[in-house]
Amino acid sequence: MSKLPPDPSFRLRYDYMIGTILGSARAKKHLNILIARTTLDERDAERLANVQLAKWYCEDIADDIALTINLFIPDNATVVRRVLDRLGVEYTSAAALDESNVVSISQEAFALDCDLVIAAGSDAVTTILKDEVMLVAGDVEAALHAVEIHMKGFDVPWSFVNPIKNQPWTMFHVLGEANGQQLWHEMNESIQANPEVAEVMRSLVVDSIPSLCFNRDRIEFYRQQDRWAERNNIERQDFRFEYTNALNLFYLTLYSAVDQVVALVVNFYRLPVDEKDQGVGYGAFVKERKTVPGLDEVFSGVDFDEMYKIPRLIRHKAAHRGPITPQTLFFGDEEYTNEQLDATAEENGYYEDLHVLESVSLPLPDVIRNHLISLARHRAKLKLLGDPAKHLIYLKDKTGAFFYHPDPAKNLVDFLAFLDRVLALIKPWNKMNPPSMPTS
Repeated sequence: MSKLPPDPSFRLRYDYMIGTILGSARAKKHLNILIARTTLDERDAERLANVQLAKWYCEDIADDIALTINLFIPDNATVVRRVLDRLGVEYTSAAALDESNVVSISQEAFALDCDLVIAAGSDAVTTILKDEVMLVAGDVEAALHAVEIHMKGFDVPWSFVNPIKNQPWTMFHVLGEANGQQLWHEMNESIQANPEVAEVMRSLVVDSIPSLCFNRDRIEFYRQQDRWAERNNIERQDFRFEYTNALNLFYLTLYSAVDQVVALVVNFYRLPVDEKDQGVGYGAFVKERKTVPGLDEVFSGVDFDEMYKIPRLIRHKAAHRGPITPQTLFFGDEEYTNEQLDATAEENGYYEDLHVLESVSLPLPDVIRNHLISLARHRAKLKLLGDPAKHLIYLKDKTGAFFYHPDPAKNLVDFLAFLDRVLALIKPWNKMNPPSMPTS
């Protein structure tokens, strides 16, 4: 360390010469969950108590990253509180709640700045707590899931399926996903078929599916952060950039994973299809898959079409028009007079910057004044338009254009169901592969 006295001007450079973006923030490191279920039984309460395992782990790694998980339990949730007290679970008391009073539940959730509310009438609560500002669910599993997403978003792998401290990403999804160990078993068994099949299974289980799981969780994490930014009016940080990158990688990987399954069946059945033609819609594969009983149906049935449609459309758009980006869609009347916009801007404080500058700098240059007026009116217009639908993707197919709200969790479930149908068709791995049937 230098023994010379610090140069005051260098610190002044940091304090006064480096700009600060107002209305922005880094990802928050605390997660707030309100358990608005006052009639949960002991079994549910004991399941919820597992959150403490994650809380203790967060304490252990606090020197590296300070993550916190806050459980808010109403005073009248007597069974839950008794179980949590017995097990030593840390929580914060909240006001007594009526499970059926969606207004009071919503008010308490907003007052506590919650990321998730567990409520008995979750559908009714969502009429007030929109998806854009807060998640609402009906059971404690959602609370455990939210904790996992929060921790994984900060590169702290954690799963309540198989909790392990200091877990690296390397084997996390094999051990932490509900179907991970079964897929690992299938990968090891696939060597009985042939080396080419084993390599495809290795790539699927070790590379593609973990990547899908990782980016699925990243997408949900940035949505979790975006809801917090929306609740707190953090206008210049919506985590759209981070969300978009994870979203593109997820769907491109999902599209390629389907072609990996094509390669799996081509190598398993020894179909005469060149590697360059091993794609779902390639003519050579379409022709040859009809020679194996049941195979064409797996790749052309309704379930397959529903699973494959979205990744196919997104991949096509991303490959030819650049990364897909989520959009925000407003549904209100777009025609407002300047008088309406000015009144709304004044009411919501959007002209405060202008008024401050006018009071200290006279006369204010027209270019600055006009810019501030335009900005205030734009914010007022968005306010008048009402709550938007966020994170929509504009897509086109043969039937026309439509907006899709990404649901990576469901997309991955659908893909794994498709993979299960393929494995059910070709197993056991060591069976004699049927000879090709003559094509008609």
